Amino acid sequence: MEKFRLLRSTLTTKIKNALFAVFGDLLTPINNKAKPEIVLEWKRSEETKTCFKRLFKNIFEGSEDTYMSLILNKIWPSGDATHEKVAYAIAVCQTMLDPKQDSLMISESIIKHKLSRNLVCIYYIVKNFYSYN
Repeated sequence: MEKFRLLRSTLTTKIKNALFAVFGDLLTPINNKAKPEIVLEWKRSEETKTCFKRLFKNIFEGSEDTYMSLILNKIWPSGDATHEKVAYAIAVCQTMLDPKQDSLMISESIIKHKLSRNLVCIYYIVKNFYSYN
């Protein structure tokens, strides 16, 4: 169990680093150990709200790339991530930027709902892709 937690912690750190790298100057970095009032100020800032809204938007008009696809490519450049890992990465990014979530902590109770919803979406997309082709 401890080994699993360490792997999840390492992946979460990698996801957060990719999130800040992809958004670059659009998003001010924040310390995971920041005081709750600082976290609330950061989460409710216009720049964080803007990044949250842009997460699944195309970076440039006419481009296929979204901020989320760039984040995923930064984490898994070879594209070898499982559906579960991709759903987890999306849930972490959503939780980090969500102004309604008061914390930066990625706890099981917070992530569970987003993870299951993202898995359903991924399975739906994959199923439709393969049945369409």
